[in-house]
Amino acid sequence: MPDFFAHRFAHTNFAGPIHTLVQIGVQTMQDVEDALRVDPRQMVLTTLDPDLAQKADSALGAWRSADRTARVEHAAITPKRPAQAMLPVAMFEQPSLSSRKKPTGLHTLFPDLAATRQVEVPTIALSAFLSALPDRPAGARHMLRLGLTGEEHTLLTAAGGKLLQGFHDIIISLPDTALFERALSRDALLERLHSLGFMPVAQREGPLRAVPECHLIRSPHHAELQSCQAVAQDGQGAQAEQKTLIQTLTREKDALRKALDDITLEDRDLAELRTRYAALLADYEAQSETLRQVQARVKAALARFQT
Repeated sequence: MPDFFAHRFAHTNFAGPIHTLVQIGVQTMQDVEDALRVDPRQMVLTTLDPDLAQKADSALGAWRSADRTARVEHAAITPKRPAQAMLPVAMFEQPSLSSRKKPTGLHTLFPDLAATRQVEVPTIALSAFLSALPDRPAGARHMLRLGLTGEEHTLLTAAGGKLLQGFHDIIISLPDTALFERALSRDALLERLHSLGFMPVAQREGPLRAVPECHLIRSPHHAELQSCQAVAQDGQGAQAEQKTLIQTLTREKDALRKALDDITLEDRDLAELRTRYAALLADYEAQSETLRQVQARVKAALARFQT
């Protein structure tokens, strides 16, 4: 681990020192030494191990100063408001594998692995944990380190990815395969982080080879890409709306055409009726004239007969 932190500045083009370090899941005192090596202005560390929490807090005592602050919490960070204030956690012989998650692939890699003890850990909802973090000035560089094996995906996706807001650097445990219940593999986690705007720049072996650590930084073009994607989505939305409008207007046009055709047909029918009526009227008048003539002849015949 010292080599990893000692050389990371050489291949990442840092704009400046780390201002704030937040580490969820400190597992050994080596993690605390690594945090001191980063030498941020302020740090917040959490651990599942109550004994380690006390040792870490003592080790940070000499580092604290007027412009250097540190807080160590014995706590399990949960994605949502926990149903219980304390959670039982099995502590394994290898501290980096201790988790509140149920082991799955872990037993395949380490069939003889056994828990050495069980501890009760206070729970803190992620939203409460984030709201209690110290202010992180805009423009400064802030780092998040996730060492809580099996919890990476759960915490990254909780609250719409709010855990990553404000951080430029992430150091995260990336097992090759999922070791705990509902955990993700290395490739799936990297894909998720890439979708959130982070790209890997370095990787090293963790305490166990099956659980390497990866250093990712926020892509400087992610915001621009998101903006372009938003514009493209807006354009697609406008195009879809225009297509829907054209379809609606086409239907209305077809309805009007049909109505006009019906009116035309009605006009034609009316003209035909008028023609037939005129013919019938002419025939009626002709028949009436014939009848009058017959009546006149009959009347004249009667008159001659009477004389």
